[in-house]
Amino acid sequence: PNCPVVYTENYEFVIGKAIELKSGSQVAIIANGSMVAPSISAAEKLSEQGISAGVFNCHTVKPFDTEMLVSINNTYDLIVTVEEHSVIGGVGSAVAELVSSLDAPKRVVRLGHPDQFGKTGEYEFLLQRYGLTSEGILTSIVAEVVK
Repeated sequence: PNCPVVYTENYEFVIGKAIELKSGSQVAIIANGSMVAPSISAAEKLSEQGISAGVFNCHTVKPFDTEMLVSINNTYDLIVTVEEHSVIGGVGSAVAELVSSLDAPKRVVRLGHPDQFGKTGEYEFLLQRYGLTSEGILTSIVAEVVK
């Protein structure tokens, strides 16, 4: 779907290790696949609004990088997962399960396809419909921060 390039060709992924792409202090955005680039864009726009957001590429769901997630939970006030997938059974579920088992869990917000019968359509239409553009991610996060 003509996704922006996030890494150079010689970048070496390590199975089971998430990658911190942008550091922050208030909101951690954990994304994977085609949602990484719009998450980076949303984080940059959040910064313009005075909200410090870090971005993490969780390119491997199994095995999951539990060490990184524990560090994220200890550092950030809000954890937001962004995936081009159902909010059930993917990155969001893995994050929510692990965070809920910690002594001081942070709030987790899962952005993705809702748990309902899906719509069909052009790729961009579906991204817009489910709030998975950089603007949709930004709007969702701002709404959560001001709660």
